[in-house]
Amino acid sequence: MALKEYEEYWCTGNHIFKDIGLSRFYEDSGDNWKTRHTEASWDMSPRYDDEDTTDLAPIDLNANLYLYEVHFSQHFSRTGELELADKFKNRAESRKQKMRELLWCEEDGLFYDYNTSTQGQKKVKSVASFVPMWAGMVDDEHADKLVKNLSLFEHQHGLSTCDNDYGYNDRQWNYPIGWAPLHWMVYEGLKKYGYEELAYRIAEKWLDLNVAVFEKTSLMWEKYDVVNGKESTIFDRYPPQHGFGWTNGVFLYLVNELQAR
Repeated sequence: MALKEYEEYWCTGNHIFKDIGLSRFYEDSGDNWKTRHTEASWDMSPRYDDEDTTDLAPIDLNANLYLYEVHFSQHFSRTGELELADKFKNRAESRKQKMRELLWCEEDGLFYDYNTSTQGQKKVKSVASFVPMWAGMVDDEHADKLVKNLSLFEHQHGLSTCDNDYGYNDRQWNYPIGWAPLHWMVYEGLKKYGYEELAYRIAEKWLDLNVAVFEKTSLMWEKYDVVNGKESTIFDRYPPQHGFGWTNGVFLYLVNELQAR
C-alpha cells in the first residue's frame, strides 16, 4: 500500500516536479487553491497562505518521501530484490541532494520550501526545517546549524510552529502555537544526532504545558499556545478541539522516554 501511494500518487502526475525530482501538494478536485493547500495539513499557515501552494516543493513532504525511499530500499535488500533496492537507494540520494541544493539556506542555517515559479526559497521560518533531521537525511554540520537556530522557535512552554506570525494572527500552524507531532519530530531528530539533553528539555517543556493546562481544564487539546502557556484559543475554520489523539499519544511517548533515560 505504501509503495502504491508513493508511485501512483506522490511521484506521478500533478504531484511531481519532473524537472527537479521533488514532490508537491496538489488536490485535483477543483481550481480553488485553498482546497489544494488543505492536503498539506499545515493548511492555515504562512507557508501556504499565499496562492503559491502548488508552486512549492515543501520541506516536510520531501523529507517524508526520502524516508519512504530509504525504507523501500531496506525492504528490498532484505527480500533479495537488489535491483529494486538500488533503485530506491538512488532515488533517496537524489532527493536528498536536490533538497540540499534548493531548499537549504547556508546563510540562515535552515531549510525553506522552494518556489518553482520564482526559483527561490519562500522565507518562512518554521519547525518544518527540523523534519529532515527526524528523517536522518542531514549531515552533522547541517544538524549543528539547525540546532543553533532552535532558539528561533523555543519558548518557555515549548516550540512555536513559526518564528513569528508573518502578519497572520489567526492561523493555527503558526506562532505562537505548538503542536504535539512537531514536538515529537523535533525530539526524535535531536536524539538521532546526539543532542539528547536538548531533546529532553524540549520534551519536558511540552509535557509541563500539557499537565498545567489539563489541571486547569481537565482536557487535552489539539494545540497549545507555547508563549502564554495555555490551550490555543485561535478560531479559524473551526473552534479549538480537545480530547485529542496525537496530543495524548505524544504525551505518553515522551513520558515513557523521560522515565527511561
